[in-house]
Amino acid sequence: MPRWLRLARYLPLLVGLLLSSIPPARAALAAISPPGVAVTRTPDPTTLRVADLGLMAGAPSAVMLPFHPRDAATYAREKARAGRGPVLTVATQGHAADLPRAPGDSTEQVVVGFPGMSYSQQISLLGGDQATEPPDIQIAAGPASLVMVVNASGSVWTKSGTLTKSFDLNGFFGVPAGYYFGDPRVFYDAPSGRWFISGLSFDLRFDSQAYVATSTSSDPTGTWHVFTVASNTIRTLYDQPKLGVSDDKVVLSWSSYGNGASSYLGQETWVLQKSDLLAGHTAATKTFGPDVSHFGLVPAQALSSTTTAYAVYNNADPALSQN
Repeated sequence: MPRWLRLARYLPLLVGLLLSSIPPARAALAAISPPGVAVTRTPDPTTLRVADLGLMAGAPSAVMLPFHPRDAATYAREKARAGRGPVLTVATQGHAADLPRAPGDSTEQVVVGFPGMSYSQQISLLGGDQATEPPDIQIAAGPASLVMVVNASGSVWTKSGTLTKSFDLNGFFGVPAGYYFGDPRVFYDAPSGRWFISGLSFDLRFDSQAYVATSTSSDPTGTWHVFTVASNTIRTLYDQPKLGVSDDKVVLSWSSYGNGASSYLGQETWVLQKSDLLAGHTAATKTFGPDVSHFGLVPAQALSSTTTAYAVYNNADPALSQN
């Protein structure tokens, strides 16, 4: 067994301790700042109503953001080695429904299903800037609605599958001219009764911006506060920002690539004051990184009350064990 696979043990490593040190109050947030971790504030948000968004005039043509591994050379080497290895064949007998079940086991049942936003549909509804593949699909459920984000499109659906509203995420986030939106995330936070959407934009130099938006109610077609969390003009890509939340914190974490997205700079994690975001105020933030010892951190969405914000990553990274 390869050494990196033995080290991985197929378990993600919790790094919640890093994020749990951020208390809820802004005064306390500033008071505990360790050296090199300053408390800053986001720019003022913009406020808009999704129901008022229409087709963007002069939207740019779509640009695909290439896949960025942590270490391109190691990634290529491991792919080549995997291609030379034996093919694993798994034989199964029968169907899942035929397998014996323990007493009391429940089975999943599809109550209702619908196809959601299609490639041709998003182009016809929102324009040519939606012509991006492969689809980067995220979907979240609230009390009465589903919100689906795919690449640069957003849509709101009833739970029976009726399309209520479609909107261009370029317009929603106020993406600057010459920039292209991607990597959206969405979830409904039941404790606060609010929706959250995040993503990034980039230009052809790989300057980039990272965003988060919060709804002002449980109605996703209503009013939202939209924040530009980070922005640069030094050819640094904020790749794949991922979003999580606890009772008092909202966490964004992304992989930063410099030199026109050609070299890995490290993982950046931003912790934002949740109460500020929900109120539509400029938000207090603390930042960690760039941290070259971690890659692909995924902040967790808390499903029960907690002031501890967790993030996980997969330690099965061959780049860690190459000497």
